[in-house]
Amino acid sequence: MISPSWDTDDYQFFCTSAPNSDFTVKNAPDWLEVETKTGKLTAIQTGNVTPYQSAGTIRCKANVNPDFVKTGIYLDKIEISVNGVSCCIPVAYISEGNPKISVNPTLSINYNSYLTIQNTGEGILLWNIISKPDWLTVDRTGLNLNGAIIPQGGSYQLNLNFTDSVLLTENLTGNIVLKTNDKDNPQVTIKVSADLGTPQLNYNNYYATLDFGKANTVLDFYFLNQGNGILIWNFSDLPEWLSVSKSTGTLYQYFGENITFTCDRSRVPVGISTATVYLNSNDAANSKIPITVKVRNNTTNPANVIGIDGNITDACFDKNTDMLYYTTAQPNKLVAYNTKT
Repeated sequence: MISPSWDTDDYQFFCTSAPNSDFTVKNAPDWLEVETKTGKLTAIQTGNVTPYQSAGTIRCKANVNPDFVKTGIYLDKIEISVNGVSCCIPVAYISEGNPKISVNPTLSINYNSYLTIQNTGEGILLWNIISKPDWLTVDRTGLNLNGAIIPQGGSYQLNLNFTDSVLLTENLTGNIVLKTNDKDNPQVTIKVSADLGTPQLNYNNYYATLDFGKANTVLDFYFLNQGNGILIWNFSDLPEWLSVSKSTGTLYQYFGENITFTCDRSRVPVGISTATVYLNSNDAANSKIPITVKVRNNTTNPANVIGIDGNITDACFDKNTDMLYYTTAQPNKLVAYNTKT
């Protein structure tokens, strides 16, 4: 899309012609002033889509066409030649009129937030996002390379969400900056801040201790947000032999997260190792939850040293029978062990 009110610029186009090939502009609309009539196509693979798309660039400018005075979008085409084969590239001339952008200058972001952009003028409003805070993600469905087109009297709702990489220590404020073709407001700034509400982190006390025992390498930990707000969380103080499938994230109300803890036994010292890992969050009542992690590593122990599951609560040795009797907790067991065999 191009307007006679815009300066000469580079415009990218896509086609399914041979990649890494030269192209030549053969024909263009009379109103289009093409500055570079040759160029090169570069292959662009989108997923598993075939044939592959190729991208090229044409530097050009639109001149005023008296036939296109009425506000609107007028479609035409540019004909290019690639390896002797002709391809048609659609081009649109826009007569913008006098659009006017209307947005709320401040916005509080929660779990279901929208930025409403309205065109209150007499023309076609074009807009695009120049910048936004890193902690904010934008649903770009319906947006193209030039942003969104809003007709006279129309509006567009832009869905806004938090990224999974939001930090607990981050200052959740900032600006969304829009570029528009509103002659009076070519750049619009919207001040945004986060409204996290009152999240509540909930988990089963069963997960307060994760015991890898003598052989396990993976254990799961599940928690959820049962409050009325957005929970920001992260794990800290992990020892070098412990990793998690996800170290930070956000949870909307009544959503949960299952985290896999992985123990690298090759880095665990011989014997019993214990560590305290913390689940940190913006839940005022549970901002730092300790999780005890235990692992028994007998990989390099001598053959006569045997690991025991659980915590020993009592023990005795019968010299007459060479039998060792002991009881454990977690799990609760009574064990009779023949020291001779």
